[in-house]
Amino acid sequence: MSEAPPDPMAELLRLRASIDNIDAALTYMLAERFRCTKQVGALKAEHDLPPSDPAREER
Repeated sequence: MSEAPPDPMAELLRLRASIDNIDAALTYMLAERFRCTKQVGALKAEHDLPPSDPAREER
């Protein structure tokens, strides 16, 4: 017995849901990164550290 072909609209909805989940994860990760970089900036300012780290950027 052969399987019926997948419903294109159901597949489209499934793929769009995956895209939405990925977008949400990326948004969360970027917000977390921004939170961390903001803390790095505050820490550097508080301890008079240079704003850039060329060795780290090189790596």
